[in-house]
Amino acid sequence: MSEAWYERDWVLGGGKFRLRFGKIDVTTEVDQNEYANDENGQFMSPVFVNNPAVEWASYSFGVVASYEAERWSFTLGYEDADSGWEDLFDYPFLVGQLAVSSNFLGHSGNYRFYVWYQGEKHLKWDDLEDYFAQKIEPENEDPAWGFGVSFDQEVAEGIGLFFRYGYRGEDLVGYANYDESGAFDPEATDFSYGFEHAFTGGVSLSGRFWGRAEDELGIGLAMFLLADDYEDYWEKEGVYAGREGVRIDTDTEYHIEVFYRYQVNEHLALTPDFQYTWNPAGLDDHGFWVFSL
Repeated sequence: MSEAWYERDWVLGGGKFRLRFGKIDVTTEVDQNEYANDENGQFMSPVFVNNPAVEWASYSFGVVASYEAERWSFTLGYEDADSGWEDLFDYPFLVGQLAVSSNFLGHSGNYRFYVWYQGEKHLKWDDLEDYFAQKIEPENEDPAWGFGVSFDQEVAEGIGLFFRYGYRGEDLVGYANYDESGAFDPEATDFSYGFEHAFTGGVSLSGRFWGRAEDELGIGLAMFLLADDYEDYWEKEGVYAGREGVRIDTDTEYHIEVFYRYQVNEHLALTPDFQYTWNPAGLDDHGFWVFSL
């Protein structure tokens, strides 16, 4: 069961106050997007479903409190970051979002701004540099944080644009790993968040333009800008010059995804989906493609 929660709301002032708690998915409450937020009917890649710069908690105990007025809302969310259902408050994922809706030239839009904090412990680049320079054993000690935006705007009937931006604060490698004896193992260390900035955006077109109003065409583009320390590590620059292993060139990571949602009838839709990634993990490479249905 992915979610199981209780919710209640109260009329307050010109809007309502809403409270939800239980087993939740906090991404249903923040970072929403009209055109890129549902892997079942829109983009499939996690790059476009939610902000890739955020270390989202996943289907665990949480609480959401939100005040919703006609044109704006403010949301605070807590979720257990490690999703373990033990020690629920040791590693919190916290997020606060301000959302504003618009009616630009008669077309609806939503503009969301949020900050987040992830309490699990990470490895800092400074500590990794000390390991290579002085053989000081590093430890996972620092939380992660950042901020992001999620915009969606209809620009004409049947045409919508979306944009997300995410920034990761602090100077974090990822998660340090250790071998069976407890010694730091750099080769097994998780470098999942080697980028500081993530940009995603795209367009949604209704099939009404070619006589199929229930269909949808989506095109998404993404770009990840790498942290300088991440580039230095793989290219064996500076303190990492003596690192064991092959020198690897780095480059900006790009993604493209195209889907077409074909509404066969009232109860069935088929979505062919094509993805291509250049320089996966920010390592210089022609990349790979994925086709799915």
